[in-house]
Amino acid sequence: MKTQILLLFFLILLISGCVDTEEKVDNPTKVSQVNFELESQSLSMKGTPMEVKLELDKPLSGEELLHIRITGNAIYGHHFNTQPEAHQNLIPISILPGTNKVLFTLIPLLPDEEEKIIFFTMEDPSGNLALGNKKNCQVRLVPLVINPPEETPAVISFEIEKIILAENQQTGVKVHLSIEGNVYQSRWITLSMIVPVGKTYGTDFYTNPGPVLGELGLSVNPGEERISFTIFPVNDREVKGDFSIQFELHYLSEGLELGEPRRVEIEILEDDIIQPELIHSIKSVRERFEEFEGDWYFPEDYYIQGIVTSASNVANDKTIYLQDESGGIMLQFVLPKMVAYGDKVMFNLKNGSGKIVNEQKAITDIADIVGIILGRNRFLAPEIVTLEDLVNGSFQGKKVQIENVSFPAANGIVKWEGTHLLKNESQNQTAVVATYAHASFGQQVLPAGKLTLTGIVGDRNYILVQHEGDVIR
Repeated sequence: MKTQILLLFFLILLISGCVDTEEKVDNPTKVSQVNFELESQSLSMKGTPMEVKLELDKPLSGEELLHIRITGNAIYGHHFNTQPEAHQNLIPISILPGTNKVLFTLIPLLPDEEEKIIFFTMEDPSGNLALGNKKNCQVRLVPLVINPPEETPAVISFEIEKIILAENQQTGVKVHLSIEGNVYQSRWITLSMIVPVGKTYGTDFYTNPGPVLGELGLSVNPGEERISFTIFPVNDREVKGDFSIQFELHYLSEGLELGEPRRVEIEILEDDIIQPELIHSIKSVRERFEEFEGDWYFPEDYYIQGIVTSASNVANDKTIYLQDESGGIMLQFVLPKMVAYGDKVMFNLKNGSGKIVNEQKAITDIADIVGIILGRNRFLAPEIVTLEDLVNGSFQGKKVQIENVSFPAANGIVKWEGTHLLKNESQNQTAVVATYAHASFGQQVLPAGKLTLTGIVGDRNYILVQHEGDVIR
């Protein structure tokens, strides 16, 4: 009986030990990490579907779920689809028990000229899933590369060898180059400029596009059959004569070949040429005062030309004195003058008025403030006269020089500004020198002693000195 009891006790212990052993077996449903197998992949837009794989570090005993969010610049349903399908940019991924890998399929659809990027991001894992470090995957959708046909050089040349335009053609002219053959990739050419001596870019002409280091650069794009640039003359109101500029094909990038003509000549014609019969002497203008009583005017084109002899010592900024070989005269413009001392210039007096201003003959209300420049920095020698010569008015408006004279008022304090008596003691003759307050030397001290003085015979036959250097001691 005791033996049976002992056997029963050992049997209970044995069964109890087996139960404890089963409870110590690892539970296969513990948390498993999930990662993308690859973090970056590429797929041709016209390729076959591609598998995007996820892997688990340990299998699951029960079914779990996560979602993969879609972002990037590729459009779902247009550039690609997935299997399983996405809803609101989320792909549902179900992971079955006992598996350690799962995948979904990426299907390319319509191709595009540019590369597209898709980003896949895992989120919302269910209970026994955890996201690993590789929870993002990038897929590049690569355009299908088409090898271009073998390129034969395209021939480029000017369409014409010579173009003529007038200086006053402010819209300029387009210069065209033709392209014979196919251009499959962007190319580049340069044109060298051949400019005559004395002519300057920006002063006499300019182009669009502008030059770099004396050369124009033009791009040649795929499919183009002609390219062009524009040249503009500068209408400068100066008589410089006709001139020509040349442009020559200088550099052609690979895929282009030089054709003929390779050079074009652009001739720019001077437009500031006045018919000789319309140009008159200043003497003839002064004589016209004898034909009228009171004020009169020029109803038609009437040109005079000469050298500007005045600087700052004139009535205002609208006044100048102009002199040619026949005489001189005061001119007053409707707007401030745009010429300078020493300019040789031609003016149209049309609609200007002949008037007596401060006892001198003058043409006023002249609209042609710019004139036509015939030269710069021209020197006009003064005519040597005596003080007695100034009395009869025959030198009015002219540049004169008087020798051996002095200012009785010069005391080292009195300034140029105002009117001052000028005297020649040996001949007992006098005249008046007038200086406006705004003259460049108006506030300088009046010089003393014997002088040689140069000036213009102006208002009331007063002498108008123009520069402090016009007085020699």
